[in-house]
Amino acid sequence: MQKVIQFLEKYVQWLALGLGLVWILWVGYAFWASKPVAITINNQSYGPGEVDEYVNRAGGSVATLSAAHKNESRAPKELTDRFGKLPPQYAEMFRQDMGLNDYLAQQLSPIFPFDRQGSVVIQGPTKEQMIPSVIPVLEDGTVTMVDTTNGLSVVNKADPTAPINPNDPQQKVIPPDPANPNAKPIVMVVSEVSWVTVLGKIDMKKLASAFKTAHIADDDSATQFLRVRLVREEMLPDGKWGNSIEVPDLANQNRLPWRPKEGTPEEGLYLDWSAKSVPGIIQPPFYEWVRGDAWRTASMQPVVAAEVAPVAFDASTVKPGEIGKLSPENLKLWQAWKAQKDKEEQELRKSQPKGNRPAAPSRLGAAPPTPVTDRLAPRGEGPEGGGRSLYPGGRTLPGPGRLTESGPANPAFPPPANAADLPQGTFIPATAKDVEIWAHDDTTKPSRTYHYKLVVYFRNPIFGTQGMAKDPANEKKLDVAGSTEWSAPVVSPRKNYFFAFNSGDALQANNPKMKFEYFFWEDGDWKTKIIELHPGDSVGATPWTIVDFRPFGSNNENRAMIINEDGVIETHYYKIDQATADYKRLKGLIKPPTAGVTTGS
Repeated sequence: MQKVIQFLEKYVQWLALGLGLVWILWVGYAFWASKPVAITINNQSYGPGEVDEYVNRAGGSVATLSAAHKNESRAPKELTDRFGKLPPQYAEMFRQDMGLNDYLAQQLSPIFPFDRQGSVVIQGPTKEQMIPSVIPVLEDGTVTMVDTTNGLSVVNKADPTAPINPNDPQQKVIPPDPANPNAKPIVMVVSEVSWVTVLGKIDMKKLASAFKTAHIADDDSATQFLRVRLVREEMLPDGKWGNSIEVPDLANQNRLPWRPKEGTPEEGLYLDWSAKSVPGIIQPPFYEWVRGDAWRTASMQPVVAAEVAPVAFDASTVKPGEIGKLSPENLKLWQAWKAQKDKEEQELRKSQPKGNRPAAPSRLGAAPPTPVTDRLAPRGEGPEGGGRSLYPGGRTLPGPGRLTESGPANPAFPPPANAADLPQGTFIPATAKDVEIWAHDDTTKPSRTYHYKLVVYFRNPIFGTQGMAKDPANEKKLDVAGSTEWSAPVVSPRKNYFFAFNSGDALQANNPKMKFEYFFWEDGDWKTKIIELHPGDSVGATPWTIVDFRPFGSNNENRAMIINEDGVIETHYYKIDQATADYKRLKGLIKPPTAGVTTGS
């Protein structure tokens, strides 16, 4: 060992020089003697130090180099050993087979939750989206028209202008919607209404198809109902349509104003409210029916009048101001009840000692005043709670489903067949069932002709997202809309008709006149009376006026010429009028008079 150490100490410099010479020889072999590493592009070889220069010269794109070199690309030996020979373009073929060529990384944020002020809270990315989304455009047939129904009814109608009377135990009051901070209690009053209900249908498959066409995946297509508006046009005297309006909601509907101001907390508050109010938005309740035509949609089975149990007259509920408005038969019932009530009171007072006699009860027999809070509409869910829920938490209006707040279920209001299928809150169209929608119009004028269409507003699925839309402005648009085609013409129900009753007096007389049979709808029933008219007289409550009487036919018979407020002229002859279908139908609707009661002269 000592000899080895002595040798290294004596010749160490030569050993170091020898190792250095070996390293130089290896470097020379690697860089000059062996074949250099290179890539062939367009039949020209490029070394490692020349590739960057080529890429910059070709436009600075790695894709340029890849495209130029793809014909020379070869699969790694590990792949060919395992899977056999692969084509040179294996990488491009793999991307195409997997559908990855058009992938772009996108950020998607959920719509909910909102902060306490109602503003949308944008959160971090959740997934990738293949193609940037656009605002969906709903194709024709997404929302379709089904049919219309109409009628004349006596209802308990909400009157926002009517004062609340805490001393009236019979007064009905709709409670305010807690989700609407501007809502107030509304008093219900008995009213006559001429109504039209328009029924439509939503095709969920077509709604889902529109979202998919806008490059919105099913998982990202959550939407909700925001509003249903009813648009009406009137047929003008020249036969054209005009006077287009958006029909106002019924007075019994407490709703947030549409539309909320863009970019404000109102949008978040509206989304939260509408998610909780789906039934009231797409299937709003009608007024509480009292008598007359029973409300229904075109898809509901008509109710036979005999099946609707009449409301028994209760004389004890009559108020002082209503006595003069009673029908003759009900007045007799009230007078009999009043006489019996007075007799019972007198006998009770006589049976008591003078010093212990109670104070005379109210002459009206009314119950003590009831607090307003005890007279609010009932709460609950389903038919047992007064009909379908309109407000969150199952609170209901005293609408379809009940005759009174505590009375039995009203058969005039069959429940919708698809009530259980209504989407609650947000929903995915691809997995939702088709639903019916409807809207009401109680602002028509009798005998006018209208047509309608429904416009449905859905939440834009990309509203409130970040990086999902091709145009960032589309992420700020709250809604997308679809509409039905126009309905068939609808004639608003008339409340009065008239028909010539005789041929009139001789025209040469100083006082020409003619009698008409006048039918009028009052208090839920059709009634009739004979009226005698002269030239210049209006025909009852109709828009028609007598112009003149002219000879017609033989035997000194006459016909009447009349004109309406639109300048339309008609003639009436009693033999023709009394042969019409309307005359025969109305005669069949007149109830036989009660003994001692007349219908007119």
